[in-house]
Amino acid sequence: MSSITSQQDEARPEALNPLAPVIYGLLVSVFNGFENGTVEASELRSKVATFSLYYVYLSIALFVFTYVATVGFYYSGDRIARALRTAYLSAILRQNMAFFDTQAQERSGVGSCRTWGPCSRRLRVNWR
Repeated sequence: MSSITSQQDEARPEALNPLAPVIYGLLVSVFNGFENGTVEASELRSKVATFSLYYVYLSIALFVFTYVATVGFYYSGDRIARALRTAYLSAILRQNMAFFDTQAQERSGVGSCRTWGPCSRRLRVNWR
């Protein structure tokens, strides 16, 4: 069971969020090196440009993984809803007709339309 949860955690887009502080920490170390005099100005510009690109790549990856996760949830939700509708319809169609007659007598709602009642006349008029 733990392997399943670890696989699900790896696929989540939030798994990329811990990389932002790591990139930030590396960038701060470059600034500290520049302040101490161990990093030259040209190297500082180069490293800042590199780390800026890392942030851009990280943002693009987060967008892609979030999009894939959203589409996946949408697709699986659609499949689950379709399966539930199909199961519900097949359960309704397996019922005996007497079941619907007794249910319609207990309540006077949508199912209370009778074949020869005023509701059927109204339906016949609307169908024309």
